[in-house]
Amino acid sequence: MKFYKKLLVIFFAMLVISCILGSVLKTPIDTLVKENETIRELASYHDGVYNYGKILRRIFMIVIVCLLIFSRKSLGLGQLITSGLRLRPGWKNNLVTGLSIGVISLLIYGIFTFVLGVQLTENRPPSISALITKPIIYLFEACLIGLFEETLLRGIILRGLLKDLSRSVSIISASLFYALLHFFSFKVNITVGNHPFAGFTTLAGFFSPHHLDIQMILPFIIGLFLLGVVLSLAYLHTGSLYLSIGLHAGLVYGVKLNHMLLDHNHEMSTWFFGDGHIVSGVFGWIFLLGILMIIKIFIPSTPIQEQS
Repeated sequence: MKFYKKLLVIFFAMLVISCILGSVLKTPIDTLVKENETIRELASYHDGVYNYGKILRRIFMIVIVCLLIFSRKSLGLGQLITSGLRLRPGWKNNLVTGLSIGVISLLIYGIFTFVLGVQLTENRPPSISALITKPIIYLFEACLIGLFEETLLRGIILRGLLKDLSRSVSIISASLFYALLHFFSFKVNITVGNHPFAGFTTLAGFFSPHHLDIQMILPFIIGLFLLGVVLSLAYLHTGSLYLSIGLHAGLVYGVKLNHMLLDHNHEMSTWFFGDGHIVSGVFGWIFLLGILMIIKIFIPSTPIQEQS
């Protein structure tokens, strides 16, 4: 069976298993949400309602990791992962360079959008303690996201697709998959109480008519697809995951800092400026293309085909 077919089987198995677990675990999760402050904050619990979509996404993550471990020999994961994460000369430089490009790009983006009035200062600025602690927490979270998502999406999926498909088709397929995965980031609220099919109803909620509003979702999908292309080309440009991991982490970190300090001016929500996310408007897409140009011009190329 070709690699991409195996991936599709694993993906659909992940959805089914996660929805079953999400349904079975609904009652104990209700208890945790009501009694544990950390879980309550994570799930945005309020007046007997909480975001079960956030819970189900964590279940997705655990299940997909388990399925990948179970299928590691069939997929050849050992070779795929070690190929991308091997500590070749210059890996630290690529990691730091990617992180720097991501953070500086978002800093410039924040300055431009603030000057243009697209973003405003927060009505309730963060406290001094938050200004000290949150950037440290955000950096840790961004690095974890960069490492996990790049290992999965570029190190495993993109690298695996290259076995059966052309370079262009592999990049487009992996980037489209990356963009569509963000449908699962939508908020899906559910009430505390008996919901025997909570996992399945939450999965359906990710694709509700409200979330499928083409005017709202299309710019976001285009931007995420473009970001996936940039990260894929960053990986293929160096033949190593460290540049894309650093870049992904830097962008996530920059976005988190931006949201901590600035608030989107919704009167400026257009196709050009987006809705407060860098990927949701043409202005942000220009920055992503600029990042791609910087990588192509200033970072030495070590094509992945030359790696053993």
